[in-house]
Amino acid sequence: MRILIAPDSYKGTLTAKEAACAIERGISRVVPGLEPTIFPLSDGGDGTVAALKCSLGGTEIPVRVQDPLGRDIETSFLELPDGTAVVEMARASGLLCLKPHEHDPMAAHTFGTGQLLEAARRRSHQIVLGIGGSATVDGGMGMARALGVRGFDESGRELLGNGADLIRLKRLDKSRMSPCWRRINL
Repeated sequence: MRILIAPDSYKGTLTAKEAACAIERGISRVVPGLEPTIFPLSDGGDGTVAALKCSLGGTEIPVRVQDPLGRDIETSFLELPDGTAVVEMARASGLLCLKPHEHDPMAAHTFGTGQLLEAARRRSHQIVLGIGGSATVDGGMGMARALGVRGFDESGRELLGNGADLIRLKRLDKSRMSPCWRRINL
């Protein structure tokens, strides 16, 4: 009997691949002679890069970025065999980057995701961005800031781009954003 095992991750406990392997072991004990195919899935959040790498192959490209609270961390994006870059927001700006007592969506930002996108842009003209598992509610303002977009409040003060700043945003200035982004398929 052939069977497809295609789970998503179990947040905080198992990756999609770990879950698939556990399911395979359990089913194989009950139904001997199976021909399982493991196909980890992701909804765009945590585990997107791992699921695509498992299915399509590719190379993880290491990048140093800011976590949701501005600390330096080492993460990566995936470069697929066809040259497409896959960026997972959760790897730079996700809840998994923080300890439970640090979960504060108003203080957090997506600046690190923008840094990952910029690193991916330097290698590829085709970028897939998985959005999910974010630790913030900044509406992408931090990400845009990392790409050169500045946000200002009503009195003209530049905003940092965290969740609390989103409600104060009155004007955007894209003049410092690289014109290279016009040639990127995101």
